[in-house]
Amino acid sequence: MIPKFPELKRLEQSDKDELEGFVKKYEVYSDFNFVSMWVYDTKEILETCWLNKNLVVKFQDYLTTKPFFSMLGNHDLEATATDLINFSKEKLNIPFLKLVPEIVAKKLIKIPGFVVNEDPDNNDYLVKVADLAEMKGGKYMKKRNHIHGFERDYGSVCKIVDINLSDKKDQETIINIFLDWETSRGKVREDTQVELDAVKRLFMLKDIKNILCLGLMVGNKIIGFSICEILEDNNAIYHFEKADIEYRGVFAYLKFKTAQRLFNSGVLVWNLEQDLGDPGLRISKTECRPFKMLKKYTVSINDM
Repeated sequence: MIPKFPELKRLEQSDKDELEGFVKKYEVYSDFNFVSMWVYDTKEILETCWLNKNLVVKFQDYLTTKPFFSMLGNHDLEATATDLINFSKEKLNIPFLKLVPEIVAKKLIKIPGFVVNEDPDNNDYLVKVADLAEMKGGKYMKKRNHIHGFERDYGSVCKIVDINLSDKKDQETIINIFLDWETSRGKVREDTQVELDAVKRLFMLKDIKNILCLGLMVGNKIIGFSICEILEDNNAIYHFEKADIEYRGVFAYLKFKTAQRLFNSGVLVWNLEQDLGDPGLRISKTECRPFKMLKKYTVSINDM
């Protein structure tokens, strides 16, 4: 059971129902999704508590792994943000909150003394599944060209297969694909370690029945995978996508086929998560033509 502030509790799998019961009242922000919180807690420092009926989370930065605080809710936000910022100063020497959802930020910005700034690198991309499953119209021309190119080169020998995240051999397949992606992109382990650890932590989850994991097979080899979580209210969230970029058009084709599977499962809205300021990710996600961005903010107090 999640305690009340200032007591904090390490995130455990047993917290899943309590957390999901709270966050489902709000839009699907990737950071407050239980699976995302669990897998990216690679340093095992994520902690939670309740403060004035609001959820408080001590996260670790996705890139630096340094801790920081955030909050979600709509009760007594002025007192909650003030207490949490002061607590963050004392415990972490960080005088601000990060990843604060817009529903909180747009109320705090109206209160004198708070400094609220958008953090575009962490905004979530929301796309319509039906659009990506069809890829019609001029706005998807570039994506269609990539898909058609992949089909010309590999269409006769490729297929989509289901991957079982509970199966040890399938887990090894996913890790090998990740390593192939790492090599094909010229990445060094220092830059990929957090995400690699996050993928491995996904295998630790006991309840993964709502996770859809698809593999893209060319010949006898799986060269890419996508991992989504199907949520309530016809929503889904994209947790991981990796492929060997030696196969031209592989990411466009994989996303196209994943969208079709989600569409057939009744999913309407797909959260592609944030781009973290990566130029390549920003281009790729923008080309999916999001209909909405779930904005996030930093919040501090003007001491002047």
